[in-house]
Amino acid sequence: MNYWVYRAPSSVRDLFLDYIERDKGASIKEDHSMTQISKSNWNSDTKDPTFARLFQKYYFEGYTHFLYEKVKRDFDWTNMWYQVYEKNSSDCHDFHNHFPGISLANVFYVELKSRELVTQFKDMSQPDVNEGDTLIFDPTLMHRSPPNNTSDRKVVISFNVNFL
Repeated sequence: MNYWVYRAPSSVRDLFLDYIERDKGASIKEDHSMTQISKSNWNSDTKDPTFARLFQKYYFEGYTHFLYEKVKRDFDWTNMWYQVYEKNSSDCHDFHNHFPGISLANVFYVELKSRELVTQFKDMSQPDVNEGDTLIFDPTLMHRSPPNNTSDRKVVISFNVNFL
């Protein structure tokens, strides 16, 4: 398995975009890496449970059917966060992975107008994904979000799943 792509209904994207616009989030800047993100709820101590409820109610059922057909195993999502990479900001997320303890890593492209902003991998060609797609991949793979020097904003929801 290099990767799989799940396509979410466009109405789901709209719900999440509305939520993310209203959520205050926080910026992330790591001095030890090239990571700089305009807005995220990754480190939020007070994550709004509405975010998880939206995910569970409008996204997870379709995703579950899709992924179960691929892996034939039960699973559950472990954590979830959004990231906003503002246009012409040089926002990026340096190379990292999601291992150990994670079965699959996921990136849901809520807003993706530019192909230049698709997740990049060290040991894999660029995946063929579009706005509304969820990229599902091996969590041990080193990947990054390239610097956003485009005139388009990028919004993703990342989450991990574990096999039960």
